[in-house]
Amino acid sequence: MALLNTMQLSNTFAFHPPVQTNSVFDQKFLDRRPSCRVMVVDTDQKYFKIPIDLIAEQVPEGYWIVTNSQIMTHGVGDTCDRGVNDFINMLFDYFKELVETEAVLAPNLQNQLNYLRAILNEENII
Repeated sequence: MALLNTMQLSNTFAFHPPVQTNSVFDQKFLDRRPSCRVMVVDTDQKYFKIPIDLIAEQVPEGYWIVTNSQIMTHGVGDTCDRGVNDFINMLFDYFKELVETEAVLAPNLQNQLNYLRAILNEENII
C-alpha cells in the first residue's frame, strides 16, 4: 500500500494520510478505479468535533469524487486534495441550508441535520 503525504488544509484541517485502497492488480484485473481513504482531522476542533472519514475515487475522466457514507453530499476536484477541499466547502453549504430550512425538513433530512450537528461546530460555520 502506498501512502501519500499528510496535507495541511486551511486553518487546522489535515489529511491523515490518504491510503491507497486499490492495488495495480485490483485496477487491471478487477476493473476498480484508483481510490483512497482520507481522514480529515480538525486538530483545534474549530469546525469538526471529530475526525471524518472520506473516500476519494478517481473517475476515468481523471478527476476525483470525494464522498462520505453518512453525508448526502460530495466534492469534486482535479486532484484528491482539491476534491477534499471541495467536499468540505459543499458540506458547510449543505449544513447551512439544512439549518435555514429546519422547520420544514423531511425526516431523512432532519436525521442528516442531527448527524451534522453531532460532528460540526455550528457556531463557527453559520
